[in-house]
Amino acid sequence: MNRIIFSSFIISLTITCTLSTIHVFASSLSNISDQIQSPYQKELPEKDYSLAFLKNSNSATAISADKIINDKIRQRVVGKGFADIRFLGHRLQADHIEVQTITHDGVATGNVVFQTKNDRILGSRAEFNLDSEKLTIFSAHGYIAATYYVKANVIRRLSYDHYEVINGSFTSCKGDNPDWALKSKKTNFRIGGYAELKNPRLEVSGIPIIGSPWAIVPIKQKRASGFLPPKIGLGKKNGNQIVADYFWAINRSSDATFGLDYMSKRGFRWKGEYRFKSNEVTYGEIQGNSIYAKSPPKKNKPTKQFWDLKGKYNTYLPEYRAEIDAKIEEAGRPYIDRSLDTNLHDRTRQSTKSHIDFRREFIDLPGRLKLRSSRTRGINENDGDVYDVAPEVSVEIDNWKLGSNDLYMNLKSSFHKLRRVDSPSTISFERIHLKPSLSIPTKLLPSLTLTSEFGFHETFWTQRKLDSSIGGSPTKEQQLSSSISREMWFSEFHLKGPKFSRVFGANIGKMRKFKHTIELESNYKYSPSMDARDRQLILELDSIDSLGDKNTIDYTLTNRILTKYKTEQGLETRELLKLSISQLYNIDEKRRDQKLDTDSRRPAGDIDIEAKSSIIKKLSLIQKATYAPYEKEINKYSTAIRYSIGRNGYLYLDRTWKRHRNIKPVSTGESHFNLSGGFSFLKNWFFELITRVNRSDKKVLEKKFILRRKSCCWDTIITVSDLSDKTEVFVGFNLLGVIEGERTPTFRKGWEKN
Repeated sequence: MNRIIFSSFIISLTITCTLSTIHVFASSLSNISDQIQSPYQKELPEKDYSLAFLKNSNSATAISADKIINDKIRQRVVGKGFADIRFLGHRLQADHIEVQTITHDGVATGNVVFQTKNDRILGSRAEFNLDSEKLTIFSAHGYIAATYYVKANVIRRLSYDHYEVINGSFTSCKGDNPDWALKSKKTNFRIGGYAELKNPRLEVSGIPIIGSPWAIVPIKQKRASGFLPPKIGLGKKNGNQIVADYFWAINRSSDATFGLDYMSKRGFRWKGEYRFKSNEVTYGEIQGNSIYAKSPPKKNKPTKQFWDLKGKYNTYLPEYRAEIDAKIEEAGRPYIDRSLDTNLHDRTRQSTKSHIDFRREFIDLPGRLKLRSSRTRGINENDGDVYDVAPEVSVEIDNWKLGSNDLYMNLKSSFHKLRRVDSPSTISFERIHLKPSLSIPTKLLPSLTLTSEFGFHETFWTQRKLDSSIGGSPTKEQQLSSSISREMWFSEFHLKGPKFSRVFGANIGKMRKFKHTIELESNYKYSPSMDARDRQLILELDSIDSLGDKNTIDYTLTNRILTKYKTEQGLETRELLKLSISQLYNIDEKRRDQKLDTDSRRPAGDIDIEAKSSIIKKLSLIQKATYAPYEKEINKYSTAIRYSIGRNGYLYLDRTWKRHRNIKPVSTGESHFNLSGGFSFLKNWFFELITRVNRSDKKVLEKKFILRRKSCCWDTIITVSDLSDKTEVFVGFNLLGVIEGERTPTFRKGWEKN
């Protein structure tokens, strides 16, 4: 089989025959040279040619075809029938290819296919040069940057990332009838940059929608800076709204978003957000907004500034076994106005909470060191209340085994500097608290373990009340700069077990065997009444300050039904049903002798019942109830149903009720109803409903209707929110690869947001 080899120097043609050796030297061809040798000729050393046409897939420049002609007279190489040429990392296929050996200009005709790394363009004719990235394809169509489908009379490739499209269109949709396309007389198409369009028009399903003399759109597959799609809204209280955001891709590890919200009845709200992720264990963000809001309609209040600042930071230092976690949350609310808040959490919060934590695990001890500074500030109804803990230093040790015996040490120790500021008074003091203890686990039976723990509380305060008759919020005049201490010992006994189980061999569907378990856990806690005279002098700010005598026993009885469920990966254990009952019993209350004529003993606490069922993996039923044994009635209960089928839909139902015993009649209570659900229809359409109702006041707290249309190349979302004090409608959209914002998930399930 003959082999024709071309390069950029001199062509040497060697023909070897079986009977004799004949050397034929051909005329020189500029920039083309190679060797043709028979199987019997000794292999000549290879030369470095700048241009080589080879039937060798490893060559940088190669041609193959059913028939290859070396036309020396016209100084050209012709490939006929399934011609295939490779050059500069590209590939060009056609029925017929001709290349000029001097200029390296080429022409391909018939079923032309041009392919490079992320581009594939088909046409009837192509003009190219082997030494240049430039290429022109006529009657062309295909993909550029693996995303954009382009169709045009002429497509010119000017460089690896620059195309010129004449009388054509482009879209990110698939198929011959795209959902949308941008058509223009001429388009300058820069991959990773922008597309400049002359006389463009947007067509939806082939129908012209809008046109312009000139337009520019982003053509970016990677995360890049640019304006996000605007959102347009209508609001009853805030007026017409426009949300415009700009995304700034600072570098590979950080970005930012800046925006402006316009509300025709309230004003302009400036906002910004900065995010970074230095590595897998270090990340953070900070965001804020501010608006000088006009008074809502029918409210005679002056224009005031409303602002919010939120941020978080987290990093882990593995070499020190340490973690730093920080959160900042501050807000300015000159008067109560929830209509400017954008989510339910902000609308219902009564305070802002900020903190910075440093935690380090000990190397030789099972414990940790914690440093913390925190602030809680009331807003709106509680405006002015401040609760500071700065600094807070604590050392904790968990179950440190002492020697070879089953004796373990536990320690909780802390130093706090506490300060609370409210309108009538300010409380400020330092506190040191120690809680060391020893525990001994004892295995009584194979399924019965008793853990005994003995320890004491030692607490020291630098301030106290002036006398025991003062209430819980003393003024500065009612406080005394004199220390006070408290000593209390305690004991606890934790009994785990006994545990009973039984296996049933029945098989139902994919469930193989069933196991029923019954497990009992019980705790007895005792601490005597000590320092009774001084206890009323303590300034109480948290649970450590309010520690008192205790003599209680509690229990939890848990039933479980388990099964082995058959999956493609094998058998997995699933919990089909869990039923737990718990209660606390106060022994001191049982022994109480005071005021029995007006207040009878009630040692038994409420009975808490919780049932969880998940017979079907996608369906969960949760029922909770609290039963008051002395009133013989239920004080509160909640019911939750969760059903999820992924992309096709979900349902979440939550009903809670709580009795008000201090309100007459006692049958009244507080009741809330939450319902959220979504389903898909017509393949790419999704509908979602979220509603929250206060049934006691017969008031709808929130109703939200969400309609999404998602496809391979575009999506849109319409949101209608009906809140207690405002109604809003927002519309947003995305065009894949052109106008992109946050691509929302199919559903935002109600219970996942809380």
